[in-house]
Amino acid sequence: SRILPKGKVGGGINQEGVKYYNNLIDELLANGMKPFVTIFHWDVPQA
Repeated sequence: SRILPKGKVGGGINQEGVKYYNNLIDELLANGMKPFVTIFHWDVPQA
């Protein structure tokens, strides 16, 4: 993942990944959009 490249906190946190999402959220807010964060991390098959 962008934030946890080794899949666990013990494997280190990628600060550039955190910065990426902070910048993304800031841009969404600046453009009048409300971010919706989820931990659902896989695609759902379409019916």
